[in-house]
Amino acid sequence: MGEVEPPPSAGDVAKAAGTMARILGGALALLSGVLLGGAVLLLMITVLGVIVWGAWTISWVLGLPITVLVLYLLLRLFQGEKI
Repeated sequence: MGEVEPPPSAGDVAKAAGTMARILGGALALLSGVLLGGAVLLLMITVLGVIVWGAWTISWVLGLPITVLVLYLLLRLFQGEKI
């Protein structure tokens, strides 16, 4: 029969546990950083989209009457009326 190896010392076990904890901690930190970065990016894209949509809506609401007014005045001008 082969020789029986002695059990690992408490220092070896602690060193292995520390290494495992460091690896798992780094993996969790990386994962949480990626998730947090993705969430922030998604939030920024959403906020930017709302701002652009709001600006487009405001310009449409304000621009349509102004465009109609300018076209009406041009039409009157080309018809020879004094404005």
